[in-house]
Amino acid sequence: MNGFIMAPSHNKPDRHDATGAFHIGAAKFQKVHSLPPWVRFENTEDSKTADAKGFLKMIQDQAGGWDVFAYFGHGDFNALGSADVRGRKGATNLANVLRPKCNSGAIIMLYACNTGAPDGFAQWLAEDLASIKATVYAHVPPKGHTFQNANVVSYPGSAPVIAHSSRLWGDWYRDMHASGNDLWARFPFMTAKELEAELTAPGSLMGRWAVGGNTEGWHEVFFGDMTVVRTDTISRYTIRDRGEWTVAHHKLTINWGNGEREEWPLPLNPHRQSVKHSDDGGMKTIKATRIEAPNINAQNLFHGQLHLKQSKLIKAG
Repeated sequence: MNGFIMAPSHNKPDRHDATGAFHIGAAKFQKVHSLPPWVRFENTEDSKTADAKGFLKMIQDQAGGWDVFAYFGHGDFNALGSADVRGRKGATNLANVLRPKCNSGAIIMLYACNTGAPDGFAQWLAEDLASIKATVYAHVPPKGHTFQNANVVSYPGSAPVIAHSSRLWGDWYRDMHASGNDLWARFPFMTAKELEAELTAPGSLMGRWAVGGNTEGWHEVFFGDMTVVRTDTISRYTIRDRGEWTVAHHKLTINWGNGEREEWPLPLNPHRQSVKHSDDGGMKTIKATRIEAPNINAQNLFHGQLHLKQSKLIKAG
């Protein structure tokens, strides 16, 4: 993924807004997505004479080809205050320099207070970027932490990422504010199902588990879209079966494509997890151990449906 990240250079008087929040967020966002180094744009300490022309020119001077553009800084319903890009005209000016630099379907992240308010800056920017089908994420009132504010909407449409009325709101609010959790940087690139899975998944679930014994065991790899695949212990990326996992009533349940079923009591024990495995031979209790974190198991490395059909362990078609 390619992208561009910007944050203001200076703190406001007697505050640590740039060094204590904006710079930290920009650096974390860059690290999470392995993006080019973030850049500082010039702003005065009080932001009253910030250099809007210089801000826009910094964007114009880049090579482009971006999947994401992220702004960390002060904002209001009608402005990116730290950059002095203001009003409907300011949104249009920003869109005009972003459009040739962004790929179709680009994500625009405004980590700035209040910019997501209806008929405000994020909405205007999305309207002006409609030709490249960009999605703009921004915060709505009340004001909150630059990048740990759970009140996020997306445009076009103004839909909340997670509504206050949703059963997931408590989990979303907790994870967005949790120290060390980078969900705030990852959610724009997740499907609704992936986000729901992460918010409801038991801790330590994602990744690769060794299930059963050394001679009769297999591996199970859990993903954030509520899917799980089974491999043998040697051919780590050849899928032997696929399943879907759900969580309810203090247990995690896996329904496999070959008709087998597993129940994992919660909370999980990554070192010695009990698993009730049911197949044509009845039900037996076996053990599982998590052996790899999820970043080792990139989902796109796994073989596709062809290998599923070729497997001798399940029926094809």
